[in-house]
Amino acid sequence: MQDSRGNRAIREHLQHNRRLLIFQSLGKSQPYRFLGEFRFIHAYEEHGVPDTKGSLRKAIVFKLKPVEDDFNPFHKIADSILPEVDLSTTVAQQVQEIRVKQSLFKRRLLNVEKQCRLTGVADLRFLRASHIKPWSKCTSGTERVDGANGLLLMPHADLLVMTQDFLHRSGR
Repeated sequence: MQDSRGNRAIREHLQHNRRLLIFQSLGKSQPYRFLGEFRFIHAYEEHGVPDTKGSLRKAIVFKLKPVEDDFNPFHKIADSILPEVDLSTTVAQQVQEIRVKQSLFKRRLLNVEKQCRLTGVADLRFLRASHIKPWSKCTSGTERVDGANGLLLMPHADLLVMTQDFLHRSGR
């Protein structure tokens, strides 16, 4: 692997005032998922990395940082022991309560869901992290950010689910 063309573009994107947008392959003959905008931090060489045919080669490993600090799709939460999240830490008081752990919920949900359950769309720019058990009905902060308590949905599907829930609760 050489430090030229695409590799150099990654390393020098800030000097050239260019954005670094990262996509993930969802498999052969499958679409790509947009993971977000990142910034180059540093790179190093690693020897003995197998290529697509199994031959060992030298690879350049790039350390990148997401522009949105709270969201890192490369961090695997499911493999680690999850700490208990206190219910009070999932909201902050302003004039009204706002959800402050929504990004954590979406990150955990991405370990469970890969695309919209109704449409099959996998591009994260167009998907919402929707709760199965509503946020307001959760009895703990851990339950609020549990990825198994969610679905990835297109906005129109999410609004339909919320409208149905509202109509059900109001007796209409």
